Amino acid sequence: MIKEDETIWENELLNCLAQNQQLTYFKHKGFWQPMETLRDKKNLEKLWRQNNPLWRNYFSYLAQKPYLIDGTIIENIAFSQNIQDADFERIKESSKKAKIYSFIDALSKKFHTNIGKVVTNLSEVLQQRIQSARLFYLKKKILIMDSVKSNLNERTGKEKISSLNNLQPEINLINITHKY
Repeated sequence: MIKEDETIWENELLNCLAQNQQLTYFKHKGFWQPMETLRDKKNLEKLWRQNNPLWRNYFSYLAQKPYLIDGTIIENIAFSQNIQDADFERIKESSKKAKIYSFIDALSKKFHTNIGKVVTNLSEVLQQRIQSARLFYLKKKILIMDSVKSNLNERTGKEKISSLNNLQPEINLINITHKY
């Protein structure tokens, strides 16, 4: 798509993506704040200092190396919620979508197993699946993925991409990768 160094990305690349039906648009119904002026910048910085910027409600991040807390599987999936407010049925459904439910169900304490004590014994695939269950549970609008298939074998990588693609159109996916 990028033919040469002189390619103007803003024009040619976007037009090419649109012509190949790889780029679509949607009507945005949420928080949107441009940053074009110093006033806009100060406004966004003020939102950030309030410690609950609105864009946090829209974004999730699937890291290459999963981030798990020293807590139970429930706490790792519900993550940013008060555990008393967590929806256990949604946690179970999220773990099924992430293909980790059968593993969790086989544990003696099931969802109440403390991951912090066993995280070093969990494979990266299992850690990523717990992180994926968190993403399914939180239902953010935009998911940014960092080399989502890099630590997975080809079959598992395809399964993961397939399950993530099933989230569309509810979630917009941005995959940062060096292999396609």
